[in-house]
Amino acid sequence: DVDCISNFTLPLKPDGTFRPCGDYVQLNDITRPNPAYVPSVKDIIRELPTGKTLFFTGDVEAGYNVLQATERAQRLMALWLPDGRICTPAVM
Repeated sequence: DVDCISNFTLPLKPDGTFRPCGDYVQLNDITRPNPAYVPSVKDIIRELPTGKTLFFTGDVEAGYNVLQATERAQRLMALWLPDGRICTPAVM
């Protein structure tokens, strides 16, 4: 049982591998924006005082697909796979 279903595709990248893409346009239409503003990196850099430098180290691999989705979020994030199956991701 899902509340929203989005298309899922695997477009081919130039290097011959596939990129997983979920089309969440319909999900955006039924959810309300989060009022907590998270500034973009551009905003943070723009607001740095003159002469100051920002250093950042991030581990993208360790930070991907690690947030557990609630049952409600899983029902909203359902993906319709190319083979016709429906997948409800448990992590974001």
